[in-house]
Amino acid sequence: MGFSLTIEGQETLNYDGKIIDGVQASLSTPRDSRAKSTDAAMTLVISGKLHADRGGANSPTVELFKWAQVPAEKKEAYRKVTVQIEGVSNTKFRTIILDKAFVIDYNEIYNSQAGVGIFTVVIRQKVDVIDAVTVESDLSL
Repeated sequence: MGFSLTIEGQETLNYDGKIIDGVQASLSTPRDSRAKSTDAAMTLVISGKLHADRGGANSPTVELFKWAQVPAEKKEAYRKVTVQIEGVSNTKFRTIILDKAFVIDYNEIYNSQAGVGIFTVVIRQKVDVIDAVTVESDLSL
């Protein structure tokens, strides 16, 4: 599978399969719910590679780090996030759009293996607009 990530705010950030290598999407409600809950959370966990290259090809990941640092009271904290998951022959297996997303966590792990590290960013849709999340698929069942 291939992945692409677009983050739209004051600037537009684009990441492809050369950087993004994993996406986890979950729509969750409290574990103790005995009926359909209005307390739902749409969360994306996105992981990727950090390359210590001289050409600066990985410098856009710094922008993810900076987004994570934006305080909650600033409108720049909320951005439109589009994740596309591609299947065989570049068919769009799934497209997920969070129109008012914010960063919960951002982590980077560095190691000594040929200048490669990994990052993980946890993104969530603002709870009062959870119904604005869009999920699409180009595949027919």
